[in-house]
Amino acid sequence: MSVLAGGFASILAYGLYTLDGKAGRSGWRWILFVEGLITVGLAVVAYLLIADFPDKNRFLTYEETKLIIHRINADRGDAEYDQMSWAKFRSYLLDVKIWCFGLLFFGSTVPSYAIASFAPIILMGGGRSVVQSQLLTAPPFVASVVFALITAYLCDKTGKRSLYLIGQAALCIAGLMLTGYAQNNN
Repeated sequence: MSVLAGGFASILAYGLYTLDGKAGRSGWRWILFVEGLITVGLAVVAYLLIADFPDKNRFLTYEETKLIIHRINADRGDAEYDQMSWAKFRSYLLDVKIWCFGLLFFGSTVPSYAIASFAPIILMGGGRSVVQSQLLTAPPFVASVVFALITAYLCDKTGKRSLYLIGQAALCIAGLMLTGYAQNNN
């Protein structure tokens, strides 16, 4: 979902950039202001709607809540609230699996943010205007959402998630290397 939002963020940025000069503000200020308002608004809505744990929800029946708690316990066995302590904090801090998952998350998000941040700059470096670069940033994100949905479906059907993750990581590395080390053909 975040990849799709990233793709449409460039279209939104284009639209907001056209407000350049309105109310005495430049286009980039409009982008930051409106996107910040959207973020704060969604945060308030999320705070009001998302329960911090299934037993504290306000929208499921008792039976549905009981079913969800049963499924959580069957999956990972931690559906009951567990008080945090310094001993648990230290054990979590020293757990190698948590650091590995953090590294994996870092490795999967950095390329996405790199592409989102630098694609307009790269396109402007190729002689495109700000408007063109913002609009041309969206199609790769839409294609990646389609690819991600197909891959998720195949992972679910085959049960071989690691093979798909390795393949996607290799594609990501190759794409970033092409972006980073491609020679200027002008």
